[in-house]
Amino acid sequence: MVGTDIAHQFTLNTGTSTTAGASVCGATFALPFAAMFSTPLLIYVGQIPPERYAEVMGLQVLWVVALGLVAALLWRAGARRVVVQGG
Repeated sequence: MVGTDIAHQFTLNTGTSTTAGASVCGATFALPFAAMFSTPLLIYVGQIPPERYAEVMGLQVLWVVALGLVAALLWRAGARRVVVQGG
């Protein structure tokens, strides 16, 4: 998983090796913001090897679908409550 690789590298670079820090760092890379910003950069700089491109791009697709469904549900719920007065 991308997060554990980056957490391991973070541990090596900073010299800290806390389990909590590694798990927080690993969990951070599962969030949609990492999929939007960090993943493309990590691919560009070569931190993610080509054989893992499908995995990390699949995670991005998963977030697009999940957030798209949430947006559609919120839009539908909001549209039911809208009351327009006037013309």
